[in-house]
Amino acid sequence: MDNQTVVINLFGGPGAGKSTCAMEICSELKKHGLSAEYVQEYAKELVYENRMDLLDGSREHQQLLFEEQKRRVNILLGKVDFIVTDSPVILSAIYNKDLTPDFEQQVLKEFNKNRNFNIFINRGKTFESNGRIHNLDESIEIDNQLKEYLEQNQIYYGEYQHDTISKAVNNIQDYVTEQKINSISNQRNKKEEIDRIIQEIKQKVRIEEIAPRYGLTLVKIGSYLTSKEHDSLRIDVAKQKFWHNSQLTGGDVIDFVRYFGNVDFGGAVEQLKSIANISNDIAYIQPSAQSSLGRTVPTTLNTKEFILPEKDNNNKNVFAYLTQTRKINADIVNDLINSNHLFQDVHKNCVFVGYNENQKPVFANQRGTNTEKKFVADVVNSNYNECFYLNHNSNKLIVAESVIDVLSIATIIAATQGEYQNYNYLALSGTTKRQSIFHHLEQQPEIDTLILSLDNDKAGELASQKVKEQLQEMEWTGNITDYTSVLKDWNEDLQKGIYARVPHCMSQEEVQKEIEHICDDVDDFDI
Repeated sequence: MDNQTVVINLFGGPGAGKSTCAMEICSELKKHGLSAEYVQEYAKELVYENRMDLLDGSREHQQLLFEEQKRRVNILLGKVDFIVTDSPVILSAIYNKDLTPDFEQQVLKEFNKNRNFNIFINRGKTFESNGRIHNLDESIEIDNQLKEYLEQNQIYYGEYQHDTISKAVNNIQDYVTEQKINSISNQRNKKEEIDRIIQEIKQKVRIEEIAPRYGLTLVKIGSYLTSKEHDSLRIDVAKQKFWHNSQLTGGDVIDFVRYFGNVDFGGAVEQLKSIANISNDIAYIQPSAQSSLGRTVPTTLNTKEFILPEKDNNNKNVFAYLTQTRKINADIVNDLINSNHLFQDVHKNCVFVGYNENQKPVFANQRGTNTEKKFVADVVNSNYNECFYLNHNSNKLIVAESVIDVLSIATIIAATQGEYQNYNYLALSGTTKRQSIFHHLEQQPEIDTLILSLDNDKAGELASQKVKEQLQEMEWTGNITDYTSVLKDWNEDLQKGIYARVPHCMSQEEVQKEIEHICDDVDDFDI
């Protein structure tokens, strides 16, 4: 049964009733003759043991919680059909107050290595505070943060209430009987079809041909290939195997996509099926789910193409949200709408669109306009080489984490310098999709100035440092400037009015002096 265990992850903020639902699901699965075990939340045990110091969200303590929760899951892998847990290992990244890219990558890899069936429990009217360190308002905020994080990382889930848990159990049963993955019961009558698909993938898709999709620049070293980005990577073209020695990992083309694409087995197979143009009826992820915003959350990664959300018949909510709530310059918003880089979908979300060199839309980021309920997600199958990019044919490129940050910087430049179009702008949708920077620098060799404007926090600082190190390895000869916000991000600066004191593109020493000057009277602002 090795590697056939499905991990049923229950998500939801504190007091949502995950434990009750998890135990009910586990019990029902056993009644249907399936082997299932419940893995309890370690953090709740710590509360009962009065070891609250370990729940401070620090990097050290989240590592401890992560290792223990991982251990509890791993000892059951391959021994039961289902593991049901109300504390998915990925929570260690979400609750980490000092989240670093390396720790997030570690947690995501551990989570994605399993066959996951994800359930989000929408809370009812009652709130159980026993064994909790959060109140109701804090727990609801965590609900929203959890959904945002899952959406951003394309981790799909079904949504259920306490009174619809029976539907979840039915879906899990369907998941078994329809043999959605390499089969997890003794009736594995679709295994031959899956094996055929895997063999066809290995025959049609070559590692060296898909490597550039994952931000790798391949170079020959002896009888192998390596990459400029990872000097310990080796690709054996003849055997179609790879090794990443520094990370002690390797394997075939599917393992390659799992590792560099940061997806689970099913996600890797679906991506490769699309590349190889292989069709079949087998899905590898969980049943479909309807999001709380009315947007259908895809259940598999087998969508053959990138599809933009349906447009609304106007852009009123988007325009009001961006100009009034986010304080973005109205002319910039109109420019985006007129150039088809922005529209409002039928659920009143902002949709920011990125294009490839053929002016075909290949990326989209959605952001909700409802200020009471935060929603951010990238559209499935978005191209993270392109991301959201505003090309003004400039020799200067500004890079920030989110589209809102990019537009905030453009607003600041419009107010302090006049022409925001004197720069190109790139939003990375976080800190981990740095390959987009290298892609655009390669596409536009005339760019000789890179302005890194990632968030003013540890994750942003580390990501900026990684970019500099990689560009140094690539022997890029342009200038790199750090242009960091005073507060956490550029939209906070814009809304506080701090931006007027920070001229753009000064030397690093001048920027530091200006920031110190601002910090002298920063108490004037409601931070």
